[in-house]
Amino acid sequence: YIQAEKVMASAQGIPELSEFHTNAARLAYEWPMMGKDPVHSHYVHADTNGSRLKSLFGNKISNSRLQSPIFHNNTVYVGSEDGFMYSLDGTEGRELWKFKAQEPIEITAAIVDDLVVFGSLDDCVYALDKINGQLKWKFKTGGDLYGSPTVIDQKILIPSHDGKLYALGANGNQIWAFDAGEKIESSPAVLKNSVFLKAVSGLYRVDINNGSGRKIMDCRAFRSHSPAIPSPLVLCAGGLGPFALNYSSSKVEWQNVWSLDMIPKFTYYPCSNSFA
Repeated sequence: YIQAEKVMASAQGIPELSEFHTNAARLAYEWPMMGKDPVHSHYVHADTNGSRLKSLFGNKISNSRLQSPIFHNNTVYVGSEDGFMYSLDGTEGRELWKFKAQEPIEITAAIVDDLVVFGSLDDCVYALDKINGQLKWKFKTGGDLYGSPTVIDQKILIPSHDGKLYALGANGNQIWAFDAGEKIESSPAVLKNSVFLKAVSGLYRVDINNGSGRKIMDCRAFRSHSPAIPSPLVLCAGGLGPFALNYSSSKVEWQNVWSLDMIPKFTYYPCSNSFA
């Protein structure tokens, strides 16, 4: 765990990162994408005055496994392996609408403007009206979608099993596609003009303006690990353990190696796509 105060202090060296955390304080209860924001800070600033958190509702909406939810304008959006995207009232848990994709949904959705955007194992990216759940557009990729979308400046960044990271506009048009040449299941993290993306064999750095990029570290892993940028370091994990890169130079600052007897004990990994 990283203390929020230390993260906030270390962010002072990068103005854009400080702005993200300022917005996090201003929009304390918003969680519009995986990891909370484009840097995947996983941080919400909320003063509970020492009181314990209480459950508002616990409604069962599906017999299938649910993905990590997002929260926007007092509304919960959550996908399920039954192929439905559900919209729930954020206070009572009452179902507002649901939309059926053609295959299971294995990722967390994201909000862009008035749209809820997500992908499915039918290789498609869906954009729904967040109020009524009506389909606005659909974009076909070349593979299953296991990586959650990241939204920044009205660009939707979503990876596919076809080996490409797609940048889509809010209208569904493709802006660019970066081809890593291997399956991608992680959610990209973004700071300034750089997109950090974990694929099967390593970590990539991609220019958000034109989609050009390269692999900056070899780190093969048996499951996906989404990077995070809660400080001037880029955090991620490979098959042998977590590591940190310097944002400016892309050089390794530190790397911890799990012992072999530890690895089977982990079900969820640091910065993995298993958490919103």
